[in-house]
Amino acid sequence: MGKAIAIVVVLAAFVAAIATFGFVPVLLPIAFLASAGILATMLAVASSRNAY
Repeated sequence: MGKAIAIVVVLAAFVAAIATFGFVPVLLPIAFLASAGILATMLAVASSRNAY
């Protein structure tokens, strides 16, 4: 139950941020962080495979 409430709160904050700052300034950093996180995860998986 608590997880559902947290998701709703995050979505509400997301919508409020878009309404306040506009679409692009909110989504650009999120997309950048997401792509950086995916790259870091791929690098970590590749390096851990090479270590063994």
